Amino acid sequence: METSTNDHVPASSEEIYRRMLEVEQELIEFQESSKELEQTLEDELRELESQNDLLLAQVRAKDAKISELSHTVIRLNKELATVSAESAARDKENKDIIADLKKTLVAMEISNDDMASRDRVLEQKLSLANQFNNELLEKIALTENDLEMEREANARHQLTISNMQNAANTGNITSSRIKRDSTYQDFSMAEGTILDINEMLATEPPVPVKQRSMPRSDSLHKMQQLHSMSDILLHKVGEMNLALKSPSTTEVSKQKVPIQGEEKKPSLSYSPSIHNLSRIQRDMESQHERSGSESTITPASKRVSTSGSATSKERKSSESKKKTKLRSVMKSFFA
Repeated sequence: METSTNDHVPASSEEIYRRMLEVEQELIEFQESSKELEQTLEDELRELESQNDLLLAQVRAKDAKISELSHTVIRLNKELATVSAESAARDKENKDIIADLKKTLVAMEISNDDMASRDRVLEQKLSLANQFNNELLEKIALTENDLEMEREANARHQLTISNMQNAANTGNITSSRIKRDSTYQDFSMAEGTILDINEMLATEPPVPVKQRSMPRSDSLHKMQQLHSMSDILLHKVGEMNLALKSPSTTEVSKQKVPIQGEEKKPSLSYSPSIHNLSRIQRDMESQHERSGSESTITPASKRVSTSGSATSKERKSSESKKKTKLRSVMKSFFA
């Protein structure tokens, strides 16, 4: 083996030494280059470590942010669920409100149709009412015309009543003359007079006898009765005037009443007592004619004797008419 090595040994030592120096120089260069490489690697390692630390810090920050965002997402999901539930409830409520509004709208449309039909009915009724009002206005115009005619008739009738009052006043003058000559005796005599009147009313009119004379006491008694009846007549005439002055619903009848030779005029049929007004008026006219022809009170026998120019038949008829009129007047007042 030594021989083999010796075979490969260079021939000169100088070459060997030179080779050693080269190798040593290469080693030194290798060491220096390795140190530079190590230093470079260390620097790169430190830089990578610093970058790693920075990345780890960023990762931790990102993890914290991700955790925070996860909590935010969970919270937002909860809020979204709550809002969704509220929105669903609100949507349901709105749907219910819309359904109620639709029902109300349908009811209002039905009500509007009913109101329109009622309006048509009311318009028809209004037209009928207007037509009826027009007819009533025509009737009112006719009624006012009738009322005007009735007022004119009332005015004419008041003229008739004033004439009757004049006749009654004339009768009162005659009664005052009678009253100066005779007065009532007492209440018993008045009762007897009423009984005599009732008996006379109950009996039939007596048959007129030729040249029948009436005692003076009977004549005075009947004149007193006429005086009392004239007072009652005046009272009733005053009531009639008050009734005619007030707005009454009197009806104009075609009953004719002669007044002192005037033309016959329509009178008012206001009450049952006024219905006999023509008979009372005729009796008052006959009494007025008697009072005008006689200045003083004379017995019936004396009046019959003074009318010698008249025939006995006329005297009988006049006396019977006077008695009949007297009975009718007394019946009308004491009925």
